[in-house]
Amino acid sequence: GALGLLIIISSILTNRFQLGNVITEYQFYDAAKLMFGISVFWLYLFYSQFLPIWYANMPEETGFIGARVFEDPYKSLSWVTITCVFVVPFVTLIPRTTKIVKPALVTIASISFLGLFLEKIVLIYPSIMQHDFYFGIESILISFGFLCLFLLCVTKFLAYFPIFPLKDKYLIKKLTQGGKH
Repeated sequence: GALGLLIIISSILTNRFQLGNVITEYQFYDAAKLMFGISVFWLYLFYSQFLPIWYANMPEETGFIGARVFEDPYKSLSWVTITCVFVVPFVTLIPRTTKIVKPALVTIASISFLGLFLEKIVLIYPSIMQHDFYFGIESILISFGFLCLFLLCVTKFLAYFPIFPLKDKYLIKKLTQGGKH
Protein backbone atom coordinates (compact mmCIF):
# COMPACT_ATOMS: atom_id res chain seq x y z
CA GLY A 1 0.00 0.00 0.00
CA ALA A 2 2.71 2.44 0.97
CA LEU A 3 4.77 1.61 -2.11
CA GLY A 4 1.79 2.25 -4.37
CA LEU A 5 1.16 5.54 -2.62
CA LEU A 6 4.85 6.40 -2.95
CA ILE A 7 4.68 5.82 -6.72
CA ILE A 8 1.55 7.96 -7.02
CA ILE A 9 2.95 10.82 -4.93
CA SER A 10 6.33 10.68 -6.69
CA SER A 11 4.61 10.92 -10.04
CA ILE A 12 2.54 13.90 -8.91
CA LEU A 13 5.59 15.66 -7.46
CA THR A 14 7.64 14.91 -10.57
CA ASN A 15 5.02 16.47 -12.81
CA ARG A 16 4.19 19.41 -10.56
CA PHE A 17 7.71 20.49 -9.57
CA GLN A 18 9.56 19.40 -12.74
CA LEU A 19 11.69 16.85 -10.90
CA GLY A 20 12.26 14.63 -13.92
CA ASN A 21 16.02 14.95 -13.60
CA VAL A 22 15.93 13.94 -9.91
CA ILE A 23 13.24 11.25 -9.92
CA THR A 24 13.95 9.50 -13.20
CA GLU A 25 12.31 6.59 -14.95
CA TYR A 26 14.89 4.29 -13.37
CA GLN A 27 13.57 5.02 -9.89
CA PHE A 28 10.05 4.28 -11.10
CA TYR A 29 11.37 1.11 -12.74
CA ASP A 30 12.94 -0.02 -9.46
CA ALA A 31 9.75 0.79 -7.53
CA ALA A 32 7.73 -1.21 -10.08
CA LYS A 33 10.04 -4.21 -9.67
CA LEU A 34 9.60 -3.97 -5.92
CA MET A 35 5.82 -3.71 -6.29
CA PHE A 36 5.87 -6.83 -8.49
CA GLY A 37 7.81 -8.73 -5.83
CA ILE A 38 5.58 -7.52 -3.02
CA SER A 39 2.45 -8.63 -4.90
CA VAL A 40 3.90 -12.14 -5.17
CA PHE A 41 4.88 -12.02 -1.50
CA TRP A 42 1.34 -10.90 -0.56
CA LEU A 43 -0.13 -13.95 -2.33
CA TYR A 44 2.41 -16.16 -0.58
CA LEU A 45 1.33 -14.78 2.81
CA PHE A 46 -2.34 -15.27 1.96
CA TYR A 47 -1.73 -18.83 0.78
CA SER A 48 0.48 -19.70 3.76
CA GLN A 49 -2.32 -18.60 6.08
CA PHE A 50 -5.06 -20.29 4.06
CA LEU A 51 -3.35 -23.66 3.52
CA PRO A 52 -2.80 -24.79 7.14
CA ILE A 53 -6.17 -23.51 8.32
CA TRP A 54 -8.14 -25.17 5.55
CA TYR A 55 -6.33 -28.49 5.23
CA ALA A 56 -5.61 -28.99 8.92
CA ASN A 57 -9.38 -28.66 9.39
CA MET A 58 -9.13 -26.36 12.37
CA PRO A 59 -12.81 -25.68 13.07
CA GLU A 60 -12.17 -22.55 15.10
CA GLU A 61 -10.18 -20.99 12.24
CA THR A 62 -12.09 -22.41 9.25
CA GLY A 63 -15.06 -20.16 9.99
CA PHE A 64 -12.81 -17.11 9.66
CA ILE A 65 -11.74 -18.12 6.15
CA GLY A 66 -15.16 -19.39 5.12
CA ALA A 67 -16.96 -16.19 6.09
CA ARG A 68 -14.61 -14.14 3.95
CA VAL A 69 -13.86 -16.30 0.92
CA PHE A 70 -16.79 -18.68 0.39
CA GLU A 71 -19.91 -16.94 1.76
CA ASP A 72 -21.90 -13.98 0.53
CA PRO A 73 -21.76 -10.96 0.81
CA TYR A 74 -17.95 -10.98 1.20
CA LYS A 75 -17.09 -13.67 -1.36
CA SER A 76 -17.02 -11.37 -4.37
CA LEU A 77 -15.18 -8.65 -2.44
CA SER A 78 -12.50 -11.17 -1.46
CA TRP A 79 -11.93 -12.17 -5.07
CA VAL A 80 -11.83 -8.52 -6.15
CA THR A 81 -9.20 -7.94 -3.45
CA ILE A 82 -7.06 -10.84 -4.67
CA THR A 83 -7.42 -9.57 -8.23
CA CYS A 84 -6.43 -6.01 -7.33
CA VAL A 85 -3.52 -6.89 -5.06
CA PHE A 86 -2.04 -9.86 -6.93
CA VAL A 87 -3.42 -10.55 -10.40
CA VAL A 88 -3.33 -7.01 -11.82
CA PRO A 89 0.20 -6.13 -10.62
CA PHE A 90 1.55 -9.58 -11.49
CA VAL A 91 0.18 -9.68 -15.02
CA THR A 92 0.81 -6.05 -15.92
CA LEU A 93 4.27 -5.63 -14.37
CA ILE A 94 5.86 -8.58 -16.17
CA PRO A 95 6.73 -6.55 -19.31
CA ARG A 96 9.39 -3.87 -19.00
CA THR A 97 7.34 -1.21 -20.79
CA THR A 98 4.67 -0.93 -18.10
CA LYS A 99 7.38 -0.45 -15.49
CA ILE A 100 8.71 2.60 -17.34
CA VAL A 101 5.51 4.28 -18.59
CA LYS A 102 4.44 6.47 -15.66
CA PRO A 103 0.68 6.67 -16.36
CA ALA A 104 0.45 2.88 -16.58
CA LEU A 105 2.51 2.45 -13.43
CA VAL A 106 0.42 4.99 -11.52
CA THR A 107 -2.76 3.18 -12.63
CA ILE A 108 -1.38 -0.17 -11.45
CA ALA A 109 -0.25 1.38 -8.16
CA SER A 110 -3.72 2.90 -7.66
CA ILE A 111 -5.40 -0.46 -8.29
CA SER A 112 -3.02 -2.16 -5.87
CA PHE A 113 -3.61 0.54 -3.25
CA LEU A 114 -7.38 0.15 -3.67
CA GLY A 115 -7.00 -3.62 -3.30
CA LEU A 116 -5.13 -3.24 -0.03
CA PHE A 117 -7.84 -0.88 1.21
CA LEU A 118 -10.43 -3.53 0.30
CA GLU A 119 -8.34 -6.14 2.11
CA LYS A 120 -8.79 -4.21 5.35
CA ILE A 121 -12.54 -4.18 4.73
CA VAL A 122 -12.55 -7.95 4.09
CA LEU A 123 -10.60 -8.57 7.29
CA ILE A 124 -12.66 -6.31 9.56
CA TYR A 125 -16.25 -6.14 8.29
CA PRO A 126 -17.24 -9.84 8.59
CA SER A 127 -16.41 -9.74 12.29
CA ILE A 128 -18.74 -6.79 12.79
CA MET A 129 -21.49 -7.51 10.24
CA GLN A 130 -21.79 -11.21 9.48
CA HIS A 131 -24.70 -11.20 7.04
CA ASP A 132 -24.86 -7.65 5.72
CA PHE A 133 -22.29 -5.60 3.90
CA TYR A 134 -22.89 -1.94 4.48
CA PHE A 135 -20.29 0.53 3.27
CA GLY A 136 -22.04 3.77 4.07
CA ILE A 137 -21.30 7.44 4.19
CA GLU A 138 -19.62 7.05 7.60
CA SER A 139 -16.95 4.74 6.20
CA ILE A 140 -16.39 6.99 3.21
CA LEU A 141 -16.09 10.10 5.38
CA ILE A 142 -13.66 8.41 7.79
CA SER A 143 -11.47 7.25 4.90
CA PHE A 144 -11.65 10.67 3.28
CA GLY A 145 -10.75 12.29 6.61
CA PHE A 146 -7.62 10.16 6.94
CA LEU A 147 -6.69 10.96 3.33
CA CYS A 148 -7.08 14.69 4.01
CA LEU A 149 -5.03 14.39 7.20
CA PHE A 150 -2.27 12.63 5.25
CA LEU A 151 -2.31 15.26 2.51
CA LEU A 152 -2.19 18.02 5.12
CA CYS A 153 0.87 16.44 6.74
CA VAL A 154 2.62 16.06 3.37
CA THR A 155 1.79 19.65 2.40
CA LYS A 156 3.07 21.03 5.71
CA PHE A 157 6.22 18.93 5.47
CA LEU A 158 6.94 20.12 1.93
CA ALA A 159 6.36 23.73 3.00
CA TYR A 160 9.17 23.55 5.58
CA PHE A 161 11.63 21.09 4.04
CA PRO A 162 13.01 20.76 0.51
CA ILE A 163 11.78 17.90 -1.63
CA PHE A 164 15.30 16.57 -2.10
CA PRO A 165 18.50 17.32 -0.17
CA LEU A 166 20.19 20.44 -1.45
CA LYS A 167 23.66 19.80 0.00
CA ASP A 168 24.01 16.14 -0.96
CA LYS A 169 27.24 15.89 -2.93
CA TYR A 170 26.26 12.54 -4.48
CA LEU A 171 22.95 13.91 -5.73
CA ILE A 172 24.65 16.95 -7.25
CA LYS A 173 27.20 14.64 -8.90
CA LYS A 174 24.41 12.47 -10.29
CA LEU A 175 22.50 15.48 -11.62
CA THR A 176 25.56 16.92 -13.34
CA GLN A 177 26.93 13.64 -14.75
CA GLY A 178 23.72 11.70 -15.31
CA GLY A 179 23.53 7.95 -15.02
CA LYS A 180 21.00 5.35 -14.13
CA HIS A 181 21.20 5.34 -10.34
